[in-house]
Amino acid sequence: MLGESLEKTFSFLKRNFSFAIGIWIVATTVTSALSFIDQTSLKDNSVVYICLTFLGAFLNIWLFVSMIHRIRTEEVMKSSESLSESLKEGILSTPGYVLIAIGYTLIMVLGLFFLIIPGIYFAAIYVFAPTLTVLDLSGDESTFTHSKELIKNNFGIGLLFAVLSILLEISSQLIMTIGQNIGISSLFYIPAFAIFMAIGVLIEGWSTFTIIELIRQKKVDPNLDQPA
Repeated sequence: MLGESLEKTFSFLKRNFSFAIGIWIVATTVTSALSFIDQTSLKDNSVVYICLTFLGAFLNIWLFVSMIHRIRTEEVMKSSESLSESLKEGILSTPGYVLIAIGYTLIMVLGLFFLIIPGIYFAAIYVFAPTLTVLDLSGDESTFTHSKELIKNNFGIGLLFAVLSILLEISSQLIMTIGQNIGISSLFYIPAFAIFMAIGVLIEGWSTFTIIELIRQKKVDPNLDQPA
């Protein structure tokens, strides 16, 4: 399954090359700009710093959510949409995605706080909840319940994407910490962020196609079209 969904991800990125490159360039630029701000006097102005950080994070999430919606349109709805439609639907879905992502993070952190194993378990079984919010394939179920159902008997898949998600989340801070500790110029961050953002685009697509394949296999949504 993972191989098939990864193959579909590459095909999607090839078909939507300009779209994917645009996400990659903007996300890399935004992340690099935030890392630069982190080293300037603007960091001392808490209001400005928080606002810029929030704006940058929201922009990056919006772009990735737009990609998820575009995958839904092509793979599930068997249709197509323009760039403006993807971005419009993306920004409409971003608040819901953010709320579910915050809930997912809180559940995972609380699990890790009490014991390591519950935290890992919750991270794996609920990892698909934010993306399911955008795919809108959960029917009357909550996206957390739907994610848990999909991960049933597929715990390894959930754990894989949970680990990849966590690594991507901490990658920017990790890059900055390494750069500061070894005294590398801030220019070092740009190619490093570019690599991690390219990986992020790939993993987000891979995760989304995997969710769709899991739904088809489990027939959690009987109205979901089978692939041709």
